[in-house]
Amino acid sequence: MMMNKNIYFLGIGGIGMSALARYFHKKGCAVAGYDKTPSPLTKKLEEEGILIHYEDKPELIPHEVELVILTPAIPSDSRELNYLKEKEVKIIKRAEVLGEISRHCKSVAVAGSHGKTTVTSLISHILHHAQKPMSAFIGGIAKNINSNVIIGDENDEVVVMEADEFADLFHDLSPFLNCSCVATAALVLLFIKVTPHTVHCLVGLQHGPCFTAHHLFVNAFSHQRIHQNSGNAKHLVHH
Repeated sequence: MMMNKNIYFLGIGGIGMSALARYFHKKGCAVAGYDKTPSPLTKKLEEEGILIHYEDKPELIPHEVELVILTPAIPSDSRELNYLKEKEVKIIKRAEVLGEISRHCKSVAVAGSHGKTTVTSLISHILHHAQKPMSAFIGGIAKNINSNVIIGDENDEVVVMEADEFADLFHDLSPFLNCSCVATAALVLLFIKVTPHTVHCLVGLQHGPCFTAHHLFVNAFSHQRIHQNSGNAKHLVHH
């Protein structure tokens, strides 16, 4: 893994890049980055202690950078990108980093043109509350954790991530299981031995389709039913 390195993010403000920045920062790496404009995400990263600048100026790059993580959003004529290439600093894609992480424990990769973030949030929420040693990279801010990442430790058994089809980035992943729909995602929980007894209190998830998704998860555990409160899924209980 890429621990104890000085890592620089070109395009740190994206939803996927910011999750990786948080992950490596929490793991003890020195993390800094560039983005074109400030945003609520970059503000949050700065509050967490990550250094960010918003001008494409090579002189603002920390001198001790050992590894650069690159988003496809950075143009080929970027001054910083070309400076780092000239310096022969190792540059890798975001998807390559996720691929490296996915090879160190059981990886659940959620694919599809719609619903990846919803399903990733659901799987991550259930595993986290089942106290499974795990990490997760979510393509949105999940309201129940107010974050786009769950950061585990070296004892992680599972990592959950989205298999992004943009530029075939998902080809870099090494999933233990690949999920293309919510019903399949429910089977993931059976494969990694999350029992119905540990599935509870599905509250506060961000996206509208989650309510339907809750029902599909419950149907996978036939001896449970869902209670509704003012139209929101609240608790799973036994019959």
